Amino acid sequence: MKTKFPLILLLTFLLISTFFYSCEKDSDTPPNKTPEEILTANSWKIEKIRTLQDDSYYYYQRGSVNTDLDNEYITFKTDHTGTYIANNGAQSAITSWNFVDAEKTLLQYTIAFSTPLIVNWENLQLTPNSIKYGEYHNLNGINMSIATRIPK
Repeated sequence: MKTKFPLILLLTFLLISTFFYSCEKDSDTPPNKTPEEILTANSWKIEKIRTLQDDSYYYYQRGSVNTDLDNEYITFKTDHTGTYIANNGAQSAITSWNFVDAEKTLLQYTIAFSTPLIVNWENLQLTPNSIKYGEYHNLNGINMSIATRIPK
């Protein structure tokens, strides 16, 4: 039972984040901009993020006393590559990114760390002013987040 608790906690977190993101719709997407055009138009910095990793919770809000992610951002290029800049300024290549579904609400990208990291964004909501998504990946344990990014 003890080993199932983290999995149940992660699944609960994912279900709750899916519910909240499906209830919040940002309707300022202009009809003449494709999701690809919006995604590649800017570099994107984190406005807020809530994370669960290995039974530990983390929260960041831009402008608060926590500055852990003030300098972190991501850039997606039109050739389906990009750049990830960590908060400490370290730069890593995004070797590929693609929408996984026809509705373009699922995005997967790979960051070229020493062991490549595959990151999944789901329930993706793209507008010129923000990107909202649920995220999961496996770096030092399963990591699940809900986040909002804004243009850099």
